This record gives sequence, structure tokens and C-alpha cells, in this order.
Amino acid sequence: MPPAPPPPGQAPGQAANGAQLIELVVPPHVSAGMQVVVQAPDGGMCKVVIPPNAPPGSTYYGYTDYGHA
Repeated sequence: MPPAPPPPGQAPGQAANGAQLIELVVPPHVSAGMQVVVQAPDGGMCKVVIPPNAPPGSTYYGYTDYGHA
């Protein structure tokens, strides 16, 4: 299944309400609702929450908390 596109007018790396929208691959051994730390486009480390129906290995767009981890 291909990743869901970002919301209209948004692209990976573009700020939205203080958050970064990024494309990421769900790591192995991670399930819905878990938080993971990822590297944002600006090089900072941020937390994202794995959404429902996103199994390990799947790709999706998510917002960082942008309160760097």
C-alpha cells in the first residue's frame, strides 16, 4: 500500500502549527500508539507517534512534536 499523501498544501519538511511534516518508515518491533525518536529534516531529533494501521515497514507521513527530543 503506498503512503498516504501529505495534507493539501503541505510537503515533507514544511512547518505546520510548529510541527514538521516528515515521511518515515515504521521501524521493526514498533506498533500503533508508540512514540519513536526520528531525525527531522533540520537535523534535530524529534518524537512522532505511530498511527493506527501502520505496521512495521510501512511508510507514512507524520508530524513531529518539534519539541526536539
